[in-house]
Amino acid sequence: MLRTIAQKNPSVPSLAVDGVFGSRTTESVRAFQRAYALAPDGIVGQITWDKLNEIAAPSPSPASDYPGYLLRSGSQGEDVRTLQSRLKAIAAEYPQVPDLAVDGYYGNGTTNTVRSFQRANGLAVDGITGKLTWDKVKEVYDSLSGGDGYPGYLIRYGMRGDEVRQIQSWLKRIRPYYPGIPDLVVDGVFGSGTYAAVTAFQTLSSLSADGIVGQQTWSALSNASKSVDIPSPIQPPYPGYTLSQGSSGIFVTQLQYWLNTVRAIYPTIPRITVDGQFGSATRSAVIAFQRNTGLTADGIVGALTWNELYRQYIRALSNQGSDVAVFTTDAEFEEEVTEEVISCPECAVPEERLSGADLDLFKRLMGTLSKHYPFLSGPDSVDFLTDHDRKTLITFQQFFGLIPDGQFNEKTKNKMLQVYKSLGYV
Repeated sequence: MLRTIAQKNPSVPSLAVDGVFGSRTTESVRAFQRAYALAPDGIVGQITWDKLNEIAAPSPSPASDYPGYLLRSGSQGEDVRTLQSRLKAIAAEYPQVPDLAVDGYYGNGTTNTVRSFQRANGLAVDGITGKLTWDKVKEVYDSLSGGDGYPGYLIRYGMRGDEVRQIQSWLKRIRPYYPGIPDLVVDGVFGSGTYAAVTAFQTLSSLSADGIVGQQTWSALSNASKSVDIPSPIQPPYPGYTLSQGSSGIFVTQLQYWLNTVRAIYPTIPRITVDGQFGSATRSAVIAFQRNTGLTADGIVGALTWNELYRQYIRALSNQGSDVAVFTTDAEFEEEVTEEVISCPECAVPEERLSGADLDLFKRLMGTLSKHYPFLSGPDSVDFLTDHDRKTLITFQQFFGLIPDGQFNEKTKNKMLQVYKSLGYV
């Protein structure tokens, strides 16, 4: 069995099948026990024996995890949550399958989504999840994820193979949105660079930062990778720190604006005031969003919640029937938002005046972007750049990671144009 497992898991050394339990076999047993979170004593007791049989068994078919009973209206528990999570991923790709909340309860929303899925896949349309429906959901879900399921064992420093390469690819893809994750090479070898990147991701995602990829870290990486696969608009960078009750500033303002917008998809999210203050109402709205999207409902906005909220914001805009058109705020959100301008003594603004085509371009771009980013105020209606305009420009630079010098230079101009065009304007 160890020889068979070694072909699947490179961290378990291969050995000769000679019927002798010597030092090589002891070493291989210990490596196996470490890989599968067992006590690494090199002794094959009942627990180790059972795990050996489980891992050495032929791989089950992709649709072999049916719980063994019908799921229907009124069912609840982890099996329902698993079904809902898979259907939610499918709904994001197939418009004929409506979105649903991931709450572990098989209510009307889940029943309707199951019916739509059954209809789209030529199954009996009864809204009940039996083995045929469960297996089809799993099949479609696996096809969306490229078959990148958790391999069933811990992946750690020193290992190599396709699973390590997958982890590295995910880390590479999400790195621009997770400040603090170091760059790494996608080579299939779990070395010090991969270890550092995994540990950084775990810290940012409030997971145990041990540098080992188990089921929880694998799933978090997979979900994070999916959440940043957004073609447009430009993904606003994650602040680099969690937002929670007591936080304030432009990132909280943007968070609140997104939450109010995604109410169009998830009406159970309470409407909140966009004031840049993370109070109890904002926390309640965050928890409601997290429950609806299958995230940990702790009311804290880390990188996973930030990226998923933005993804749902874009989805809500698209559902309004335009090519990501300007979102018109309700009157209650047109109140002036206090601007957060950082102190930057070395960024002294020269006396030169912006004029001509550049001035016109700035006024046009900022006028449009302020409709999407509530912490940005519209430009003053005068033919020169006012102090108010410069403060707004500094806020834009701060939010998008530019040097906050209040200058409409080439870098700032190009970033504003990039964001403007990504919103569907030309």
